[in-house]
Amino acid sequence: MPTLMLVDDDVSVREVLRDYIQLYCPQFIITAEAGDGEEAVLLAERHKPDVILMDVRMPVLDGIEATRRIKQELGLASSVITFTSYAYPELESEAKKVGALHHLRKPFTLDELQNVLTSVVKV
Repeated sequence: MPTLMLVDDDVSVREVLRDYIQLYCPQFIITAEAGDGEEAVLLAERHKPDVILMDVRMPVLDGIEATRRIKQELGLASSVITFTSYAYPELESEAKKVGALHHLRKPFTLDELQNVLTSVVKV
């Protein structure tokens, strides 16, 4: 079963994502959750999740820099899916430039999330 790490500074967002994934994407095992990018890098190195669902705007270290460290410095094969409520196209291109496989714009539907997660497993 593929493993997944949730990264968002908003605990309620992580709770909603966790509940949804457990109910509708049971093929994933959530192995870690982080509240900022720095914690995400540490937990990614420890758990080596198959998929990382990462918010872009967070305190301490943002999701783009965390993705860069996870993909380029640590060299992890994790598929990173970034998301944000900011509608700046350059955020998506920056995220993909540093190694994110997909980028979602909040508010995204739960069907969109399920489709992206399913496609990542097939990659």
